Amino acid sequence: MTDTTLRLRRLVADNLAVIALAVLLVTGAGVVVTYGAYTGDRTTTESSETTLYETESAFAHGATVARENEVFPLGTRLSDRSQYYTRIAPVADGNYSFGYRAESGRLDVDLSATLVVRGVATESSEVLWTQRRPLDAGSTTGLSPGETATVDYRVNVTRLTDRTTAITESLGGTAGEVQTFVRVQSRFDGMVAGSRVEQTTTDRLAISTGSGTYSLTPNTTTTAPTIEETVEIEDPPGPLRAIGGPLLLAAGLIGVSALAFARVRGKLSLSSHERDLLAYRAARDEYDDWITIGTLPAGVGDTPGEHVVVDELEGLVDVAIDTDGRVIENAATGQLLVETPRRTYRYDPPTADGGTGDEPLEPAIRRID
Repeated sequence: MTDTTLRLRRLVADNLAVIALAVLLVTGAGVVVTYGAYTGDRTTTESSETTLYETESAFAHGATVARENEVFPLGTRLSDRSQYYTRIAPVADGNYSFGYRAESGRLDVDLSATLVVRGVATESSEVLWTQRRPLDAGSTTGLSPGETATVDYRVNVTRLTDRTTAITESLGGTAGEVQTFVRVQSRFDGMVAGSRVEQTTTDRLAISTGSGTYSLTPNTTTTAPTIEETVEIEDPPGPLRAIGGPLLLAAGLIGVSALAFARVRGKLSLSSHERDLLAYRAARDEYDDWITIGTLPAGVGDTPGEHVVVDELEGLVDVAIDTDGRVIENAATGQLLVETPRRTYRYDPPTADGGTGDEPLEPAIRRID
């Protein structure tokens, strides 16, 4: 039996409880991972946001030339311009359109246009005063995606400017700025893509006057509410769980079987002789520098009465050191001897078959006087 086999058996024997626990843990982990990979609920729930609908709104604006001039003929329609001339085209008009995009739906829509004039504090944006004048209103029922509902407006900018001037003079001055705009309020309700919808939005068309001109600036918003949808998705086991689990389980079961088989065969413990053999071989390696292998001449060490049998190799090496000698290993028998003038010291190493190096010699310690 080789040293490696004996050392491995001793390692297992000395750490049997730890090894058995590790094997059981590996087996348990294999069971858990394999069970989780191939049984039970293997679906996951994923959520995503979907846009229910998206509103679309716009102001169309323009003015018609009402006074003779050197550039534009009377009756010319000026549309969607950045600037309009107050003197020749003082009346701004147009319409506001509302619609929406969705997979399906039917909405009832109410639109109302109002002219708003108000004073706003410059620093705090506080509204100091407000005047409103209704311009137009309209209702549409059963509006489908892609269709539009409209409302018209018409503002005489010259009269509006005169009105704001009169208001500020009546107040004794302007504490901030005067804002003028057309406000359109959209109220809509109904069903869109299977969901109930009810909402109100507000858009504006700002009217800004300058030296002989005015501008119309739309300020519209888009509403796009979302809904959360959940979907169950099959979650197949990944390679780690699908392969690793069974491998762990197989390794654990093999380990358990190997330990059980070794225990039945008595391989999980060392006999006292095997432990002595391991101890001898370790000592033999340690004191190799003091040992010489050789073939003894005929008759050397043959007389039992001249032998002192030493129990351990360490003791024999001590004798060699004290007597300034060498330990001789008999190549034929494996015995180790130290020859002195008066006696021979001998150590019979254990052998793999359970015997000693020289059975005919008595294992007794004899002293020669």
